[in-house]
Amino acid sequence: MLHSLFDEYRFLHKYPLQYLEKIAKLYGAIIKNKIIDGTLQDIALKFVVEAFRREGKRMKFGIIVVRQIKELLPQFPQFFDGIYDLRHNLAPSEPQLVKEIEDLYEKSMPKGTRIRAPSGPLEDTNKALESLSSKYKSTFSSFSSDSVDDRIEESKLAKTSKAEMTGMPS
Repeated sequence: MLHSLFDEYRFLHKYPLQYLEKIAKLYGAIIKNKIIDGTLQDIALKFVVEAFRREGKRMKFGIIVVRQIKELLPQFPQFFDGIYDLRHNLAPSEPQLVKEIEDLYEKSMPKGTRIRAPSGPLEDTNKALESLSSKYKSTFSSFSSDSVDDRIEESKLAKTSKAEMTGMPS
């Protein structure tokens, strides 16, 4: 399920706003309630930082998630640093959120302790998923979006073959 949610990031720009808001709130709730940790959490947070580099619906996604988790940002210093660095992208449409980010950053990130955020845009969710530990790679490898249709087709063929062999309809 989480792999599917991560995979949806690349399609956010196509979502109607009402669905985008629901996905963003779900994303924020997953981070806020610490349902994921370690590498998966890093990937989820990197998507949020990446959203601040984009315009339109992806930016909206990032704003909704950050509103939900802003009090937790100091717990993730390298990602908070990235969001802080990209806050100027929000300034025209979200001046209040920018102020809240700046105030929280000044309170929680002592001068001289800034950590550089992961750099470079995420061209594709699969690139980020490649960075998962081998433990997670094996868990998610069977869920690639390209293989879902193939697996459905294989399942249909297997049922048809079984029905033909047993003489019973599937």
